[in-house]
Amino acid sequence: MQRATLQGKSIRKTTLAERDRTLSMLWPRTWDGSNVLMWTPPDADHSVWWFFDLDSRFEGWYVNIESPSRRWSHGLDIQDHALDILVKPDRTWSWKDKDELAERIGHPAYWTEAESGTHP
Repeated sequence: MQRATLQGKSIRKTTLAERDRTLSMLWPRTWDGSNVLMWTPPDADHSVWWFFDLDSRFEGWYVNIESPSRRWSHGLDIQDHALDILVKPDRTWSWKDKDELAERIGHPAYWTEAESGTHP
């Protein structure tokens, strides 16, 4: 499932201000692109994704920082915490979506600076 406008357009790349004033709902979504194996450890504040190209060659890891998952009859619910980690096959890594984290700090639907863990 993915959150999208009532017409089905993804809101993934919109700003928080746009999301606040846009009616949206959950829509079914079919995964496209790379092959991926996702591991969501119970009670963990992250999941780890292994990415493989269409010829099954390993492309790297993606660590999604998120709330601990809540299992229910239709799958898992999580709240994405915006900041993620990209890890290449050689194990070098980089932050992803630091701008999304910064945009959410102080927004009433997300967290304060102290809660985000980014304060000095």
